[in-house]
Amino acid sequence: MFQIKEFPLLDEKIYRTVLSNGLRLVVIPKKGFTKQFAMYATDYGSNDIKFIPVGKNEAVEVPLGIAHFLEHKMFDNPNGENVFEQFAAYGASPNAFTGNGMTAYYFVSTNDFYENLKILVNYVNSPYFTEESVEKEKGIIAQEITMYDDMESWVIQKNLLKALYHVHPVKNDIAGDVESITSITHDMLYLCYNNFYNPGNMVLVVVGDLDPNEVLAKAEEYVKMDQRKIPVGKVIKPSFNEPKSIVTSKISQHMDVARPIVTYGCKDNNIGFTAGELLRRRLCVDMALELFAGSESEFFNDAYDKQIIDNSFEYGYTAETDYAYATFTVETDRYDEFISELKQYICRTKENGFDKETFDRTKKSYLGDIIRIFNSVNGIAIQSTYHTFAGTDLFDYYDALNSITFDDITNAFAELFCEEYCAVSLILPRE
Repeated sequence: MFQIKEFPLLDEKIYRTVLSNGLRLVVIPKKGFTKQFAMYATDYGSNDIKFIPVGKNEAVEVPLGIAHFLEHKMFDNPNGENVFEQFAAYGASPNAFTGNGMTAYYFVSTNDFYENLKILVNYVNSPYFTEESVEKEKGIIAQEITMYDDMESWVIQKNLLKALYHVHPVKNDIAGDVESITSITHDMLYLCYNNFYNPGNMVLVVVGDLDPNEVLAKAEEYVKMDQRKIPVGKVIKPSFNEPKSIVTSKISQHMDVARPIVTYGCKDNNIGFTAGELLRRRLCVDMALELFAGSESEFFNDAYDKQIIDNSFEYGYTAETDYAYATFTVETDRYDEFISELKQYICRTKENGFDKETFDRTKKSYLGDIIRIFNSVNGIAIQSTYHTFAGTDLFDYYDALNSITFDDITNAFAELFCEEYCAVSLILPRE
């Protein structure tokens, strides 16, 4: 039986239920859409390197990068069949990704949806790791890590997080490092799998021109084929006692780049929100950054006219329940002037605030973004998965946005930027 939540403004519905094995199922019907999208995800990512296993009392610590390593190994099939070839036979395109807090497996198709769904559920529910295959994978992932270490966009972000965070694992690469992955064993992979790939820790999200009741019937049929003997219960994730202070105010590194790249980042210590509060916090800061540094802002146009920044300039905000930070990044030879200009405008904005009319326009633009999300099966599925793990849904986005006032974003900006919690990550050309 589904719980149905409606969004009359866009004539959209979200169907939610829990299957017999504890798996959460979310279905968003999209009448007339040719594409179907399914995402099978676990509330488990690279940050989860320390946890208390189901039914145990003591925490265990596993190597950095093990969640990403496990994602790679999930495509190994006990019967030796190639998962990608299985999907290809039914015209589907599969993939997977590991983030800081989530690992997801998915496919997009236009035909034979239920055959593809069966393949997806079956291979994620059929772990197969051998000592030999794990050893072989280490070389493959080591090459991937080395490749990322040569990407300046990756390195500058990694260095910034190392400057901002003392102990929180967000400061580590999602893939780990070459040294950490060498200690991964197939027993460790099964330990992580059995705890985090527990149905109660997972969600299946389906989007397309599909009948929710048929999706439910098929999903129940497929999960009943599950032969895993994994413990039933909730894995416990201990909190990280991250200090408010930063590690250092500046990290620089030389790489093979044509010109310097600089990121100015600020650690947001205003954390610990409930699910609804966190969604609202993200929206408040996102809008504040748009007003402060967007293409219509005084800062952007002044810095652009002075040729301190160019079209490579970007900014963003990342926030979860136990960490958050904002960043400004640009390629520029005048990186010292960029930092100086940025700090001056931050101080000025904290003192003078934003323009009310610009806020009203920005808010309307954000409301339009909701409509655009519902035009993409991929976007709907990915956002719905994140929201499910966070305890919210796509419709909450609209309600949260509607509740935000001009004072809310002004206060959010003032709270976020404190120079003692900010750091610079700099990539310089080799001499």
